[in-house]
Amino acid sequence: MNPLEKIKYLTIKYKKELPQKISLIKSVFNVSLEKGFTDKEFISFYRSIHNIVGSAATFEINEISNTAKLIETEIYPYYKSKTNPSIEDLEKLKELILKLTVISNKIEQDSI
Repeated sequence: MNPLEKIKYLTIKYKKELPQKISLIKSVFNVSLEKGFTDKEFISFYRSIHNIVGSAATFEINEISNTAKLIETEIYPYYKSKTNPSIEDLEKLKELILKLTVISNKIEQDSI
């Protein structure tokens, strides 16, 4: 496999795996909503979002990367201060995570 074919293969593979990665983020977020954001959940949620920002940008999936970056920006102050997000910010995060889910499902379907 030449380098261009390998990049194409990895991009398609990433797009197919994206809904599962987003689902995991959504699960961590939902658990955190129920229990409160403990250090463990905050770190897991923040790192997962941060990884999506970078990996989606690497594969030039800008809509995912940009939406994940909005989530990362929204959660960062709470991550640093180790405080729970406000109710308004939680609602904003829910909407952004839903948007991320919809986009990733569409991308997966388009890559089939």
